[in-house]
Amino acid sequence: MRLKCVSQINVRGLRTASKRGLILRKLESLDYDVYFLQETHVSDKRKADAIARLWHGKCLWSFCIGKSGGVAMVFSPRFSGSVLRFVFYSDGRILSVLVRIGEIMVNIVNIYAPNLVSDRKSFFSCLHHYFISQSELIIGGDFNCVDSSGNVRASSRRKNSRLP
Repeated sequence: MRLKCVSQINVRGLRTASKRGLILRKLESLDYDVYFLQETHVSDKRKADAIARLWHGKCLWSFCIGKSGGVAMVFSPRFSGSVLRFVFYSDGRILSVLVRIGEIMVNIVNIYAPNLVSDRKSFFSCLHHYFISQSELIIGGDFNCVDSSGNVRASSRRKNSRLP
């Protein structure tokens, strides 16, 4: 059995029905087992359940505090693995899920790192506390890091553009 790995999307909020529909249709058009969503702006179980009812697979959430943040892991209806355990960070920036795929245990971690450098350093220094031991590890999400100043300019242009 194989994990057709992860697609990640910073959704910049799932508050409106039209945005939820757009994102879910996009995910349905892709062919992955697990999707990482960041900046969901979903702050409670009631909102998460409303979105989950629109999706036919499993949805797990780390709720945001206030109006920003929040991460989710959305599993394709075709995902044949089992979710065994999950942990999350209370401010909606980390969701760590242990899955079994055949005989293999995989810890899949979705992050939404802070954009301030000082906060990001602290965030990454504590990230290992959310790893579920004795398993393979996949980490993805929005690291809020760039490797060159050219990427900063490209990133700022994308902020003003619509989703793919």
